[in-house]
Amino acid sequence: MSDPEQAAGNSGTDRERSPRDSQDRPNAPSNQKPPEVTPEPPAYRYEASRKPLAVVDPGTTLLVKTLDARSGGFASLPAGRIFHVPDPDSVNANPLTGPVAVRGSLAGDALIVDVLRIEPSDLGWVAAFSASNPLGRKQITRSLGRICSVRDGTVWFAGGVPLPMSPMIGCMGTAVVNAPPRSNVPGRHGGNMDHPTVGVGSRVYLPTEADGGLLYVGDVHALQGDGELSGTGIEVAADVTLRVAFQRGLALRWPWIETVDRLAVATSAHNFVDARGEAVDAMVTALMSGMHLSVAGALQFISVAGSLRIGQAFGGDLEMTLRLEVPRWPGLHPA
Repeated sequence: MSDPEQAAGNSGTDRERSPRDSQDRPNAPSNQKPPEVTPEPPAYRYEASRKPLAVVDPGTTLLVKTLDARSGGFASLPAGRIFHVPDPDSVNANPLTGPVAVRGSLAGDALIVDVLRIEPSDLGWVAAFSASNPLGRKQITRSLGRICSVRDGTVWFAGGVPLPMSPMIGCMGTAVVNAPPRSNVPGRHGGNMDHPTVGVGSRVYLPTEADGGLLYVGDVHALQGDGELSGTGIEVAADVTLRVAFQRGLALRWPWIETVDRLAVATSAHNFVDARGEAVDAMVTALMSGMHLSVAGALQFISVAGSLRIGQAFGGDLEMTLRLEVPRWPGLHPA
């Protein structure tokens, strides 16, 4: 994993370091609490004009408190409860915490976010909506939600079915200067990507349009499958510990995600063909640069070693999100 630029004019690289190593080397001493950022009030657009909730130095570890996708509206319901849930509100869905500005970062740099810890709330909810789902209104005539207990590393689903918890961040994006999108919209800024790989130990590279980067975070899930086919994961409030930095001059077209053994580019579009084309084009560029392959050789490598996965594709008017993953390799990095 590449080391981000820790300050203007100081760039070091250690591209083979595992992203999980970052959990063992916090920026601050272990007995020092990281600065805390709370959603007061929450944001609902990736706005550049919003005053930062915090301005931090590159390399800072901070605690970001997030609300669930309905701002705690179902928090009083007990585990196991089945309830009517209003259809998604495109204006007030997915409240965000932010922005956080990283001192010294300039528009066009890559903002780099290490996910160090995710602590979800004890209860979460999942829904199936009548208005937007892959089955249509004929089969789901009423939008229903379900409250699930989240404890001891386990999500308890219907009838006491235990599912291993795997917390992830659904919304992570940077400010858009002109016509900032809603919080539930994905795009080149990141946003509502809903990739289960954005969990503990991952590193996310985000394009930026504004000085400071202006990071927004929200929509944490205790568990979510690829595709998020009901439009929800196990929606939870959470305490998220992140480390933020930037890399000078790394002008990315799309977000990238590094895990311990995979490198992925994350794209989005209203149809599969366009999202796939953007992902393949970005990955071919990275492979040509990092592994010195030809265009044909890069596509061959993707075909035999890559995996094309879906973040969310439940329907409605939102763009679907894809990620194209390849094994990490010496010299291969976001491009």
